[in-house]
Amino acid sequence: MASKRPRPFRLRRPAGSFWIGQTKPADPDDDPQRISLFLTGHQLDLAQKLANAAGISTIQAFCTRLLVAGLEAERTRLSLEETEARRGPLHGWNAIADDPEYLAEWRTANRNSVAQVAQVALNPVEPEPIAMSIEDPAAEVVLRHAGHSDANRMGFLACLRRGESPTSEALNELNGAIRILEEDSQEATAIDRRLAFALHRLAFESQILHTDAWPGAFDEWTIQAIRNIQEAVERVLSGQDIRYGTEPRR
Repeated sequence: MASKRPRPFRLRRPAGSFWIGQTKPADPDDDPQRISLFLTGHQLDLAQKLANAAGISTIQAFCTRLLVAGLEAERTRLSLEETEARRGPLHGWNAIADDPEYLAEWRTANRNSVAQVAQVALNPVEPEPIAMSIEDPAAEVVLRHAGHSDANRMGFLACLRRGESPTSEALNELNGAIRILEEDSQEATAIDRRLAFALHRLAFESQILHTDAWPGAFDEWTIQAIRNIQEAVERVLSGQDIRYGTEPRR
């Protein structure tokens, strides 16, 4: 009696996968789905007016865009709330600008500056190195990318908070500004508190957004960009040539 021939092994692909060289099939969840919304006549009139002002041809397209933006904003809000519940609140700029100790420190610094000017007038001495200030254009770029201006939606931290990768242009601008600050910090003995806070946020909050708020959301290019920003911040604050990684390439 002839032995049975072994059945050939057939590798079964998981659902949704495809062989190398094949075109990735379209995700069925990306297809538009119909939903029904009920609005009053006044609300429809308002939607038509806003659509015309925005240059959108139909109310349907306008409401779709509005709903998608609202969903993304709500997802970002909930994600940040969950992160803050685990790690503590990510305080904004008002937390430092309205800090009584911070304001008292600046008043004391101003009084001391006046006293020092009077002393120098009487007893001339060698001037101390100028501290790093937020008046520097490079410092203004750092403040903007650290979230100082809410209107800067394409800033470094603003993109990460939405779970999106920053653009190459934004990253190049921020890296260039930090390089300038790194050169200026070689001779500086002090740094403006708001600038130091902005640098801290760039390094610390970007790590929280990457590991806690949006785990697995960023590609390797973005993760490497975050690490490079963190290294650059370390160099500015420490005055040491700290380098761990490489420049991200896209």
